[in-house]
Amino acid sequence: MAILKRYNVATSGWIPVAVGASGSIGVTGLGGATGSTGATGLTGATGAGATGSAGATGLQGSTGLTGATGSAINAVTGTGISGWVPYWNSTSTIASSSGQNIYIGTVLAFSSSAKPLVVKGAASQSANLLEIQNSSSTVLNSVDPNGNAYFADGQLSRFSATTIVATTSRDFAQSDNGASVVSTAGSAITLTIPTGLAVGFNCSVVQKGAGQVTVGSGAGVSAYAPDGAKSAKQWAMMSVLNTGTANEYVVGGNVTA
Repeated sequence: MAILKRYNVATSGWIPVAVGASGSIGVTGLGGATGSTGATGLTGATGAGATGSAGATGLQGSTGLTGATGSAINAVTGTGISGWVPYWNSTSTIASSSGQNIYIGTVLAFSSSAKPLVVKGAASQSANLLEIQNSSSTVLNSVDPNGNAYFADGQLSRFSATTIVATTSRDFAQSDNGASVVSTAGSAITLTIPTGLAVGFNCSVVQKGAGQVTVGSGAGVSAYAPDGAKSAKQWAMMSVLNTGTANEYVVGGNVTA
């Protein structure tokens, strides 16, 4: 065992020092506080799930209605002329030439603003623009190059008016427009102008029978008759003419008040 010494100044010498026994082990200190929670780690990659099984095939729908049978089209040869309507000749060849008969049905406009048919003459057109013929090729109606219309009994300016017989009092009807209303009544009758007839309505009235004919005006109608609105005598003729204004008329002719 080692002996400790210390220097004594008073004696100017070293003196031994007794060493005490080892002390007891100190008490263990308290544990430190728990540290803060560490940061959350990054989210892991999304896993790819397997594709699901295909669904079952649906039931087959019912069969649709059978379409109408189309016209038969045979293989043909030949070429047409630009701007002409092609046709099949007797040898089933497509051709285009003037003076051919083309058989068609109804001509329909593809829209309300389209003209279903236009007949256009050539420069210095001399033949008729349009003809309506019977099965013997007799021309019944026609339109000449100048646009004048002709009918079986002559040009439009010479057309025959429809004759309508009146035996009793009644209102004029739209069907009387442009006609000759002939009264065969034995006693006086009245033909009344109602409202609603088309602008431009006109007709003639003839007193063929013994009964005098009066042209009357219904509610809402203005009929001007400067010399009267009654037929003057048997065989007298009157005119009923719309003035171009709705429900406004002039009555004149062989009349009396």
